[in-house]
Amino acid sequence: MQMGYQNTIEENRYAVLGKPFFSTTLGIAFSKDDPQLGQAIKDALVSLIANGTYQDLLRKWKFPEYLAIEQPVINAQP
Repeated sequence: MQMGYQNTIEENRYAVLGKPFFSTTLGIAFSKDDPQLGQAIKDALVSLIANGTYQDLLRKWKFPEYLAIEQPVINAQP
């Protein structure tokens, strides 16, 4: 659960104490049979990062900056 956002809908009921002990990378799934879709998603994320929209969305939904990605990848490859 993303506590920053949760606190906005539950009137700051929770206190966040420091950074999490661990985090995990999340992704967007697409069929291996459609690499063009994967590339289109990656290109869209590159654009969102480049024009600042990605960072705006992180702030809007109160995600901590340390969770931001710098570069999207497909199967851990740039």
